[in-house]
Amino acid sequence: MKRYKEIILITILSFIYIFNNQAFSQNIENFSDTDTIVFYTVQNPPTFINGDTALLNFLTRNLKWPNSEIDVEGTVYISFIVEKDGSLTNINILRGIQNKFDQEAIRVIKLMPKWIAGEQKGKKVRVRYNLPIKFINVEK
Repeated sequence: MKRYKEIILITILSFIYIFNNQAFSQNIENFSDTDTIVFYTVQNPPTFINGDTALLNFLTRNLKWPNSEIDVEGTVYISFIVEKDGSLTNINILRGIQNKFDQEAIRVIKLMPKWIAGEQKGKKVRVRYNLPIKFINVEK
C-alpha cells in the first residue's frame, strides 16, 4: 500500500508543474506595491524545503484517509499563497470531493513547514500555488 501511495503522489507532483505554469506571466516592474500583489507565474517558483521528493514524503507521512460513510475517491484541488517569508496563507479548496476529504487536505497543508519563497527579478514575491491531492482507496 505504501508503494501505491508513492505512485499516486508522484502523479500529483507532475500536476503541480502544469497548474503553476499555465497562468499568465507578470512583470514585477509594472507593479508599485509587491507586498499585496499575488503572482501566478514567476521566474523562480516557490518550492517545498528540500524539493519535490521531500514534499512527496511529507504528504505520504501526514495524509490520512478520512472516515467516511460513503465510498469516495477523487482529487481535491487545493490552492494557497506562498508568502515572501515562505509561510502558507489563503488556503482554500478549488474543487473538492467530499467535506471530510477536503478538510483532510487543508489539515495537511496547514502542517507544512515554511517553503522557499518564489522570486521575480531577484525579489521575493507572493505566489499562488495549486496542488492536487488524490485520494484512492487501495483496499477495495
